[in-house]
Amino acid sequence: MAATLISEVKNSGSNLAAGGDVTAVRVVVIAGNEAATLIQDLFGASFVAGWGYVYSKRALHPLYTWLRAESVSFEPDDPTKTTGYYYDRVRATITYKGQCLNRNSSPEDPTGHITHTRAGGSEFLTLPGHQYVYDSDGAKLPADQDIGLRLPFVVHTFTWSGVSAPPFPDLDSMTGKVNASSFAGIPAECLLFETYNSQREFDANGDKTYQLSYTFKETFRRNMLSDKRFGWNHYPRPGSGMANFWHRIRNPMTTDTGMFTTADFSRLFQEDA
Repeated sequence: MAATLISEVKNSGSNLAAGGDVTAVRVVVIAGNEAATLIQDLFGASFVAGWGYVYSKRALHPLYTWLRAESVSFEPDDPTKTTGYYYDRVRATITYKGQCLNRNSSPEDPTGHITHTRAGGSEFLTLPGHQYVYDSDGAKLPADQDIGLRLPFVVHTFTWSGVSAPPFPDLDSMTGKVNASSFAGIPAECLLFETYNSQREFDANGDKTYQLSYTFKETFRRNMLSDKRFGWNHYPRPGSGMANFWHRIRNPMTTDTGMFTTADFSRLFQEDA
């Protein structure tokens, strides 16, 4: 038996509010002795001896069917009117919550559910030593002596939750590529898409969404005498001097412009059609 709505506050339930989640609040008036019935309608609550109330569902919002009931509270509509143990009428405030699943997002404009973590480190790059000199007397290092250069990097992890249609084809095709243009504030070709993983999530109603986690690696390659940034397609060129240290390289057997192919990373945060 469903609780009978006597009335509903005008415009209640249409007041969407977007924060971390999207919420809407309905305010309805029902008979005081039907409060337990309304709880049953919203949450499938039933009393189990030794456990208390067990909730088996979350009812859909009547207008926004991607929102589900989150909580309900009651207060008397008129405290002076009672029948037996019950108020004649009670005002029920029902809060619905959910995630807007059919949407796109971006790390630069996180309108969806995205978290970002970063971890720094450095990597070792071996260079031929003959282009360097000893500080004591200016003599060049032997031609067969290599030296090591430490290059800083940052690992970025973006986690996107509540995704209904992951862009798996783009994820597969873009792994191992670099950003074609500035992305998340990082210059072109300085960000390498390394790995991704996905996790399917189910709620109590059987609705499924995905949580996607993307791992990128940002390189910091600069000329010794300037702050100009160079990306993953640039490597040291012996004998070119400190002011012109990094040069772009490519595979001579292909027409690609670099060792790492570029891609539009914004597509990684667009749900599949």
